[in-house]
Amino acid sequence: MPNRNYHLEAMDNTKRNYRYSIDSIVRKFFLERMADLGLLESQDNCLEIGSHDGSMTLQLLDYFPSVEVIEPVKDFRDKLYEKFGDRVVVHTGVTSDFDFVSMFNSIFLVHVLEHMDDPVR
Repeated sequence: MPNRNYHLEAMDNTKRNYRYSIDSIVRKFFLERMADLGLLESQDNCLEIGSHDGSMTLQLLDYFPSVEVIEPVKDFRDKLYEKFGDRVVVHTGVTSDFDFVSMFNSIFLVHVLEHMDDPVR
């Protein structure tokens, strides 16, 4: 399979008919519900896969002191560091590129599967 240029894909919005504004509302509800059920612990290690503009990262930082992120687009990585500084650790690449030493109690993979070449694998 040829190497994908995630940067170019992220910049090309001509074929998208998607309302990003609703995401923050749905994600906020989702996280509040998880917290109500006791599923989010502030001392847990948190991993977010695919951060895009950091809107979910911002919400996760309400529950966790820091968030590790896997983000394939370097421009998005740079913006995450600008927005959140040392509250984030951003790994540039895709999930299959990494062998993590640390364990994560909470992993968030939201709106990512539709971007993967072979999500089942």
